Amino acid sequence: MKIVEVKVSNFQQFRDCLKFAGQKDEDWIQFQNNPFRYCYLLQEQDVVCGYIDFSILYERAELNHIYIKEDYRRKKYASKLMEWMIEQCERMHCSNITLEVRESNLAAQKLYQHYQFVAVARRDKYYQTEDAILMERTM
Repeated sequence: MKIVEVKVSNFQQFRDCLKFAGQKDEDWIQFQNNPFRYCYLLQEQDVVCGYIDFSILYERAELNHIYIKEDYRRKKYASKLMEWMIEQCERMHCSNITLEVRESNLAAQKLYQHYQFVAVARRDKYYQTEDAILMERTM
């Protein structure tokens, strides 16, 4: 298993993952022009299993999205990506990491709690018809 940065050479694989995850499609020009964004693919024997997308703005990090394809779930792949992201944030001296998670997504909340994220606020109708829970991990 390896974690590789999204670059022009594997950008189509990233776009394919976005479609699986139900996320908005992106183009390379817009993607590469965000100096605060970090996106990485998780590969198992050169097959993309998922990705992680996070931003680092000075001392603060935000998990934008983490996604594991259906066939690769329940194999600790999301944990590998979370651990890797936390290591990157520590290396870059971030003071905290925040994220929003659907109120109904109990599996994701459990994952985040395992990595010392705590609920700090609620965002009403953040997902149009569903509230989000704002979670934070202090470094």
